[in-house]
Amino acid sequence: MRALMLYPVLVLCMVTLTYAQWGTIVGTVSDTTGTPLPGAIIQVESLGKGAVSRQQGRFRLELPPGEHVIEVRLLGYEPERVSVRLQAGEERRLSIRLRPKPITLSEVQVVGRGSVRMSEDTRPSVVTVEPRQVKYRAGAVEDLLRALQSVPGVVAVSDFSSQLVIRGSTPDQNLILIDGFEVFNPYRLYGFVSMYNAETLADVQLLTGGFPVQYGDRISAVLDVTNRNGKRESLIGGHVSASIVSANIIAEGALPVWNGSWLLSSRRTYYDLIAGPVVRSLKLLEGDVALPNFADLQLKVTVTPALRHTLSALVIVNRDNTELTSGSRRRRPDSVTIFDESYNTLFGLTWLWQLHPDVLSRVGVSAYSNHGFNAFGGEGGSEVVLGREEPTLEEFRRLQDSLRQLGLEVPRLFQVKGGGEFAFRRYGLQWEIQWEPSRKHRLQWGISADVIDNELGFQLEIDPRLKAIRESNPRFPQLPSSY
Repeated sequence: MRALMLYPVLVLCMVTLTYAQWGTIVGTVSDTTGTPLPGAIIQVESLGKGAVSRQQGRFRLELPPGEHVIEVRLLGYEPERVSVRLQAGEERRLSIRLRPKPITLSEVQVVGRGSVRMSEDTRPSVVTVEPRQVKYRAGAVEDLLRALQSVPGVVAVSDFSSQLVIRGSTPDQNLILIDGFEVFNPYRLYGFVSMYNAETLADVQLLTGGFPVQYGDRISAVLDVTNRNGKRESLIGGHVSASIVSANIIAEGALPVWNGSWLLSSRRTYYDLIAGPVVRSLKLLEGDVALPNFADLQLKVTVTPALRHTLSALVIVNRDNTELTSGSRRRRPDSVTIFDESYNTLFGLTWLWQLHPDVLSRVGVSAYSNHGFNAFGGEGGSEVVLGREEPTLEEFRRLQDSLRQLGLEVPRLFQVKGGGEFAFRRYGLQWEIQWEPSRKHRLQWGISADVIDNELGFQLEIDPRLKAIRESNPRFPQLPSSY
């Protein structure tokens, strides 16, 4: 037991004896005027030991006996090397002075973006928006068109619409482009948000006037948006995010051939998946309930099959949907049924050919479709049929049961039903050549051809009893029985 107690004491004495054989360097670091320099690095490279000067430039080093080279460095001063021979147990004092040294850096050019434009850009009215601004701008719900509503000269149709009114023109007078292809219906959720995904934007330019002839016959403004390419750091990667409107999934990566990349994004509203079952459980709505919702998919693939040749394919598919049927627990006898479904699809292929370092050729082929169908129906006029104000569904059913038991005719509410379908298709071909003979001059010319096809159908059937009411009351608006 006594041997065990003496062991720690023996170890402590050996450590103390070892450190007693070392020497100590105590010093200060200052400039040529004698001003102390804190933060200087004092290093003995051969031993891998060092220290940093503290306030008043003081430092302390414990070193073994022998000759050592001490190097002192500080940004903005010339390095200083001092040779010191140290004896065992010696305390050596040093005073090291550093001479100032100017720091020479290469030229740094700072270019502001946004409201600041380069002098070479001669377009009179161009607004450039950073993708980050779209994602984090207050009130924009991560939507590009809503973010643009804060730009001077741009207003919204309403708080519930992402449509743009620019300099007094209507939204249909704006040209909307994505990767150079025109989109006639860039809206989702019946206009509440747009088709643009804030996670995939690369460049956004809004031309509010004086735009080049290449943009065609629009008289209001041009919104030219470019989606970014997929990241090539790995074969696959991605992330998931959510906004107040929709959930968002991004997947991207590199292709194993042709130095290519791919970018896939998918969005869908999620509030309808939560609120729909709640509404059905309360029997406020019946059947296949689908509150207004949307889902879209965007895919961009870019490859470089040969030197100076780049191919890019863009695919966009979208669906907007609503299904509503009045439930059995509604208060009034009147009911309504609504079904609406519409689709937006875009397929685009771009071929970029660098004919010369100053000449670029672009060929674009696209196919766009906006189509859909809807149906609606309902029963109404309960106040007219029952002859009283605000009748309830329970009262109406009791009346029908009583008349059936007596063998009398059961009153029915007025019925209206209808539906329609539409389709807009556009097939386009573009060829452009851009030549930059100098930094301040650019010549651009090209040709484009479009084939457009439209289809529209509508049907409406009105209860014949409404026609009889119209004939007996001239003040009642005239209604067709069907068309």
